Amino acid sequence: MGQNESVGAPLPPQDNDLPKWYKIAAKAFGTVGSSIAFVLGAVACITITPMCLVAGITLMTISFIIMIVEAPCCCPCIEFAQKCSNFTDARPHWQKAISYGVLSVFPVLMCAEITTIFGCGLIFVTAAVYGMMALGKKADRETMRAQAINSKDVEMQAQLIQNDSLQTTEPQNS
Repeated sequence: MGQNESVGAPLPPQDNDLPKWYKIAAKAFGTVGSSIAFVLGAVACITITPMCLVAGITLMTISFIIMIVEAPCCCPCIEFAQKCSNFTDARPHWQKAISYGVLSVFPVLMCAEITTIFGCGLIFVTAAVYGMMALGKKADRETMRAQAINSKDVEMQAQLIQNDSLQTTEPQNS
């Protein structure tokens, strides 16, 4: 039985057109970034200001949640970690991107120290990678050109026609 068959949820449709290395890179960013952010959250707790203490604890909590979601093998003593990971793997990438991005803002708003900024930045990079995965692959040049020509945008069509005329009048270097 496969990983997603145990939950009964099919793979999201956007997973089909992404390379395998990109999915692995997203998981790696989440795992390594949350591990470093957890350590930086602990360092942020070494302070005399109460808001920075709360920000450090919040950063550690967010990092722990992301670690459970991205790499349940790192938390073998937690029984529900695999179920959480399977549930979130079945979600669309844009939902992960938004949730990671929103969660990474709170500790910085509480305490803008270098440890919280860098730790939250690592989590935000993970959100950006999932956002790029949600956008999907870029279309080929001919598809984009056909879309631009069929568009109702007058300025874009004028620029496209001007660029086409410049390309045809320039001499080819052979």
